[in-house]
Amino acid sequence: FAKVLVRHRADVPREVFDNQLAKLAELQQWCSTVNRPFVLEVLISGPETDPAFDREGRPRLLAEFIRSAYGRKIVPQFWKIEGVPDAAAMRIVDEAICEERGVGQLILGKGAGLETVGTWFESARGAVSAAGFAIGRTVYWDAAREFLLGRMAADDAVHQMAANYLTVIELWRRAQVPAPDLG
Repeated sequence: FAKVLVRHRADVPREVFDNQLAKLAELQQWCSTVNRPFVLEVLISGPETDPAFDREGRPRLLAEFIRSAYGRKIVPQFWKIEGVPDAAAMRIVDEAICEERGVGQLILGKGAGLETVGTWFESARGAVSAAGFAIGRTVYWDAAREFLLGRMAADDAVHQMAANYLTVIELWRRAQVPAPDLG
């Protein structure tokens, strides 16, 4: 697959935004030509500690980005998105994603703690497009750092990473997020 990361803010100049979408359309065309799935990750910048932004601002801006991409015929197989704090915020994003049939979303972790990841998975419970997760740093970061700093043995780091990954899988299962119909 091909995955691209786009950082987006409300104040991005229109010319920059249009150029981003044009490049995304080119990448999507290449993916189609070489028969590779296209994964589009969008990170929405805003105030780091504003719960209202996480509940309303980020989901609204992400939904606007998704609809703008769809308007340009940019339709990835998966949107890789930041987790959201509750089902209402997820509905905003899910409704936008579902405007194109067969598109899923992957929830990314951004190094968040396991409790936060669990909350995000719970928020995705009713999301039609929820297809899975792409949780990396949450799984490996602390153990890798401790190993590289000489404070954890290699075997212990591997076991910690494996335990973290199994916990993420259990959190997903516990949230009982249904598999989407991407056909």
